[in-house]
Amino acid sequence: MKEIQFSDHLSREQRNKLEKIVQNNELAFGFNGRLGNHEAQVEINLRPGTREISLTPYSASPAKREVINKQINDWLRLDVIEPSQSAWGFPIIVVYRNSKPRVCIDYRRLNDVSIPDEYPLPKQTDILHALEGAQWLSTLDALSGFTQLSVREEDRAKTAFRCHRGLYQFKRLPFGFRNGPSVFQRVMNNILAPFLWIFALVYIDDIVIYSITFDDHCMHLNDVFGAIKQAGITLSPNKCHLGYQSLLLLGQKVSRLGLSTHKEKVDAIVQLEPPKNVPTLQTFLGMMTYFASYIPFYAWIVAPLFKLLRKGAKWAWTDTEQKAFDLAKQALVSAPVMAYPIIGKPFRLYTDACDYGLGAVLQQVQPIKIKDLKAYWSRILKEAERNYSPTEREALALKEALVKFQVYLEGSKFVAITDHAALTWSRTYHNVNCRLMTWGLVFSAYPGMNIVHRTGHVHDNADPVSR
Repeated sequence: MKEIQFSDHLSREQRNKLEKIVQNNELAFGFNGRLGNHEAQVEINLRPGTREISLTPYSASPAKREVINKQINDWLRLDVIEPSQSAWGFPIIVVYRNSKPRVCIDYRRLNDVSIPDEYPLPKQTDILHALEGAQWLSTLDALSGFTQLSVREEDRAKTAFRCHRGLYQFKRLPFGFRNGPSVFQRVMNNILAPFLWIFALVYIDDIVIYSITFDDHCMHLNDVFGAIKQAGITLSPNKCHLGYQSLLLLGQKVSRLGLSTHKEKVDAIVQLEPPKNVPTLQTFLGMMTYFASYIPFYAWIVAPLFKLLRKGAKWAWTDTEQKAFDLAKQALVSAPVMAYPIIGKPFRLYTDACDYGLGAVLQQVQPIKIKDLKAYWSRILKEAERNYSPTEREALALKEALVKFQVYLEGSKFVAITDHAALTWSRTYHNVNCRLMTWGLVFSAYPGMNIVHRTGHVHDNADPVSR
């Protein structure tokens, strides 16, 4: 029980109630490392004509051998692996995540010849936005996720791996196999089917339970724990957070007010030194892109940095690049809270374009004391697009903004606001070039859109994005 994280804001009575629910569903938790075993049998189907693949083991330092030894001993103790005589064999590797070593198998060659499982993963944005109105939140995590599912006996030889200890194969689904996420998503969706999108959501092995009242939350937790217990899955106690009003989910902070950036991830970005070469610049931009929707003017801010990634570009870190680097970090630190979309409330879409960029802001008026929903989007024009006429660039900005924010705007009434008067006639483009006629068809797919002109000097919330 001590391993489970309970919110500090719970009253004594509330905490006692949650502890009682956990006690009544003790078998849903992997206390003392107890690993669940779901009845699903995972198949590894290969492309026709595939032959056995056997690769030479990678060299490992004494320190890495010690890590590998400990992991193999744990896997044997938990009945996850078994000795093998397979003709297959993949190398074992040690990777580091948050400075902690993790043993993985290099299944890239196996993944290349495996038939993909196309079962879809839910969109993370859909999960996050489904939490609108929730006052109570809890998150759960399946213990060692994939290894709670068994591999079909005739397919186990295909998972064989080699190391200094010999040859072993998995009895349970290993991490690194391409179909692992889809297989586990299917299993968890089936387990939680009666509750999905009502008060529970799952992304692979991460589960969130959301409720309006505390009493409802207790009932919802009890239902989810019961389903997990019956399915033979166990949860990781130290990754269960119960009875919160604000917590971290899918890399972002969620609360009743909306979504905001993850402070630890932001701090990690802010502490980065200026890039010394292309790989370190790619790392920085990759980390920043995750939070791009929180940052107005993002594409404009980092445009000088992306120029260094162009093919044939010479590395030159000047004051221009340093200013862009510093400004991007400053914008991230001051990123706003994004309120949840409210169904039935009208949206406003602001778009703009300039000689080298496109930008858009999605906004929705929210109740008093809650900030407007805002989502930002921007990008730099491609070389060919820079030759477009002003009307074409403005139409392109609107077209791409509609695609970007389709999940919010499709089937609803909203106002699209532009500082380019000619765009208000875009639905009736005739005898113009094919490009504008094609985009006009896209606009006609949004019958609820009303395009309104607003002069440039009062269009400042979208203008800076592209300028």
